[in-house]
Amino acid sequence: MSRRTVLKALRAHEGGYLSGEALSQQLGLSRAAVWKAVAALRKEGYTIEAQAGQGYRLTAAPDALTEPEIRSAMGETAVVGRKLLCFPELGSTNDYAKQLDLSGGEDGTVVVADHQTAGR
Repeated sequence: MSRRTVLKALRAHEGGYLSGEALSQQLGLSRAAVWKAVAALRKEGYTIEAQAGQGYRLTAAPDALTEPEIRSAMGETAVVGRKLLCFPELGSTNDYAKQLDLSGGEDGTVVVADHQTAGR
């Protein structure tokens, strides 16, 4: 969860640097936890610059359907999208959603995929 809070803080600082110490204090995380969150975000495809004496700066987001990217664009929702399932590849998002519904899935769940192999 810390990687999402670090991402949110970096987005809020739009284009500017935010020190590891400031992130640590603002989010109530250790400096090591901030460093690990930044490393995890980089593995997910985010481009985060680190400048000695200045901190971290988010410069680019991955070109993929990820939960943090979708949530940053959609805002709060009462029902639809409260639960958001993102996949790099699925046979069919429709079929997956139908199976979720039949097995008692949460109302308003949204299923997305970067690529469908059997989509309609």
